[in-house]
Parts: sequence; structure tokens; C-alpha cells
Amino acid sequence: MSVKTRGFIAVVVACAVAALAVAAVHDHVRRPYLFGLLAIAAIATELLEVRAGAAALDGGESHSLSFSSGIHLAAVMIVGPWQAALVAAGGVLVVDYLRGSELPRVLFNAASFTLATLAAGALYVAVGASPGRLSLPADFGAIAAMALAYVGVNRLLVSTIVSLTS
Repeated sequence: MSVKTRGFIAVVVACAVAALAVAAVHDHVRRPYLFGLLAIAAIATELLEVRAGAAALDGGESHSLSFSSGIHLAAVMIVGPWQAALVAAGGVLVVDYLRGSELPRVLFNAASFTLATLAAGALYVAVGASPGRLSLPADFGAIAAMALAYVGVNRLLVSTIVSLTS
């Protein structure tokens, strides 16, 4: 692994650790049963993974797909961005570690999902949605913005690490 790659991983992980530290002290878990259920769901859905085949249908490089992203976004809408970031990090840390992944990979994956979830949650709140209260159809725009931010941040981080390792 190159110095640039290690440096990028270190920066991403440091940002996520800082965000998680703020999350741990910033937002008291007001509904621990919901937080616990979301954490269990994040772990369970992180275990459900569609493994990548030899090549993608479009001829590009294939990637595996995890179902936990839906839980991360649901957590934002239910318990808010800070607690959702904790849920996202916990699910990835537990499952990737149990799968025996290398430590840099575990940390980077957890950090990527943490930062994507937190950014998505911040945008969800910034555009006027209130975690714990869903108002449809009024919140459709906030949900769409949240999903786009989540995918955008995650893709940016993953494509950067892929380009550094290629």
C-alpha cells in the first residue's frame, strides 16, 4: 500500500473518529430501544451482501452490494444524523471484523459509511426535515437530497481509494 493511500485512509478515519466522538457526546440516546434495533438491523443487513462477480454488466469493474445503506438512511430519519452515524460505524466495524478483513479495510469502510451517513443526515435536517417525524409528501425532497448526499460522499471516498490503489 502506497504512502498516499495510507495517508488518505488515515485522514478519512481521523475525520470519522472525530465525528463519532462528537456524536457520542453531542446526542444523548433518547430512545435506546430504537437505537438498539437499528444497530442490530445494521449488523444483520451488513451481513447480507451480494458478492461481486467477475465483471459488471456494463463492462466496468464490479463491486459488492451491501443492504445496510437503507438502514443507515432510515436511522437518520428515525433517530437523527449523530446516532445514525454511530449505527453505521458499528454495523460495519462488527461485520467486517468478523469477516476477517484487514484492519485498514475495516477502518476505511466504517469511516466511509460514518461520514456518508453524517453528511446525508446533516443535509436531511438542513433542508427542513425532522428526525423522528415523517411528513409525506412534504419530506420527499429531503429524503431524495439525503440519499443523493449519502451516495455521493460514499462514491467519492470509495472511488478515491480505488484510484489510489490502482
